[in-house]
Amino acid sequence: MEREHFGHAILTGLLYVDNSPIFRRILLRAVLFLFPASAVLALLPVAAAHRWHLGASGYGVALAAIGLGAVLSVAFAARLRQQVSDNVLLAGSAAVYALAPLAVAWLPFAAATPILVLSGASWLITLTTLNAAAQLSLPRWVRARGLAVYLLVATGSQAIGSYVWGALATRAGMHTALIGSAVVLGVVALSIFILPLLPCTGTLSVDVSTAWPSPTLVFEPCPQDGPVLVTVRYQVPPANRHDFTEAMRAVRQSRLRTGGHSWRLYHSVGQPDTFLERFTVASWTEFERQRTERWLEYDTEGVTKAMGYTVDRSRQHEYFLALRLRR
Repeated sequence: MEREHFGHAILTGLLYVDNSPIFRRILLRAVLFLFPASAVLALLPVAAAHRWHLGASGYGVALAAIGLGAVLSVAFAARLRQQVSDNVLLAGSAAVYALAPLAVAWLPFAAATPILVLSGASWLITLTTLNAAAQLSLPRWVRARGLAVYLLVATGSQAIGSYVWGALATRAGMHTALIGSAVVLGVVALSIFILPLLPCTGTLSVDVSTAWPSPTLVFEPCPQDGPVLVTVRYQVPPANRHDFTEAMRAVRQSRLRTGGHSWRLYHSVGQPDTFLERFTVASWTEFERQRTERWLEYDTEGVTKAMGYTVDRSRQHEYFLALRLRR
């Protein structure tokens, strides 16, 4: 099987992220924390110089306190993960980190230093929790591309956040910006009840599935032939139609994140029990990748659930190659 083209590989990675609710929620939690948390690091030099009246060495001590907290957290972070859920860790870390901008805004340097140590520990616990969730939630074939998106979102959130909080400090004052970031971090901690990491984050099987049936061929397509139109016919009794269509939402996401495009589900007007799923894949090679390398066990679980609402738990696949006609 020939290598993927660079541009198409990037597009496939982005489509995976767009159709993976678990990974999108991880990205959202990263943005929610890093955007307000960046205020402390962005405004710490200003506070050191103009509020605490410290020189370069004093600012170095403040920054070292944050680094010390990050290093010390390694000793107890693993034990914390065994005792509490990732969602509790994320909420608790955001709440503890919210103390840091308040300390920088209101406390003298000596009193603020221990809180800066705690903020460093909270920063590392949050990032390691999200990093682990991201890596464990990505299958092998798209892991590098998914982590690239994760790093882009994480660093972009810090960069944009630093600019926003710096601009706010310029217009409204450093105290306003720091207190504002603390309030946002408090809201972020509470948002875990509304926007938690989704169930099964980091625990779903990412093993390749062999359940997709091999197509019956009367001729061997060329690797570049395509696009490939895939249709799957289902017979669904009237009593199961609603449950079937709801179950097909997960099937749609599986098809699209593994390389499919233009997914649609059709209901026959002449045969009310007949539903037709259709989607396209860019080429025969891409279809073979989707079927043999990208289709995972939890993708098969989604299809199996949908088939549970069909007659005799059966389906019928058909595959078509696009023809290039002259004008």
